[in-house]
Amino acid sequence: SRGGEEQPAEAQEDRLKRWAEDLGYANVRATHLVQSSPRFLIRRLTATEIPLDELPGDQTLGVEAANLSTDPQLLDAGPSIRATSSGQTLDVSLALHSLAKGAEPDAVAVSIDRWPLQERVEWGPLELGDRVSGTLDGAFDEKDLDLTLDLRPHDAALEVSGARLPLGDQSLPVLITGALSSPKVRVDYAEVQRTVTGAVTEAGRARLQEADARLREEQRKLEERVRQEAGEAAGDALGGFLDRARERVEQDGGEGEDPLSNLLPPGLLPGSGAGDDDGQAGGQGEGE
Repeated sequence: SRGGEEQPAEAQEDRLKRWAEDLGYANVRATHLVQSSPRFLIRRLTATEIPLDELPGDQTLGVEAANLSTDPQLLDAGPSIRATSSGQTLDVSLALHSLAKGAEPDAVAVSIDRWPLQERVEWGPLELGDRVSGTLDGAFDEKDLDLTLDLRPHDAALEVSGARLPLGDQSLPVLITGALSSPKVRVDYAEVQRTVTGAVTEAGRARLQEADARLREEQRKLEERVRQEAGEAAGDALGGFLDRARERVEQDGGEGEDPLSNLLPPGLLPGSGAGDDDGQAGGQGEGE
């Protein structure tokens, strides 16, 4: 009021005219009248073969979106978007449930498969390799994050006493909590220690099995070589013996004393050597 007098209520037409003069006609909207359906809505949007320099190789990006609206609070489902690379290296999903009627927590899911790194990452004695896979899953809102990043470096190795011990594709969990404006990132070191310890144990067991297999193979080769050399020695001895016997037969012309009796050890052939000593003695006794 001015001077105790009440001013008449501003007419709707005058108020709109004033808004148009202050804000411009394009910015004057009667948003209170939007109650049943959004002013603008894209139910489904699909885009394929989008070039993106950040993707490895010659991959392209495909995008699918749903429920894109100027008034998502009037919809049963909030806006969502999913982007995937043509080589399945990247898969990102984002659902903003909190903007819809249900007001559920928003959700995010990210998956990368063998994503190439610029260089091999070393973390103390732990070498993470030059490629990494991983997933990021969880719910979030503006005040609270509850996300788990599960990294799986490929060709990871642990240096122990100067030796490089392969760890395989082990998991490294990273927890992301706190507010969206200032998130807290924490590595689950206890889980990392259990993972690395298990990997070292398994790698050590594999090394022992490999060494045992090599030892058994060397033993088999040694036994085979010994048998072969023994067989060759026996064959050489038998061949030499037969050669000498053949030469003796040729010298005697096939007549007279059996050549084997002079080549074999005494008593090995009947009628020769120590086995006939008693018979010869008896014969001499009778002759006397």
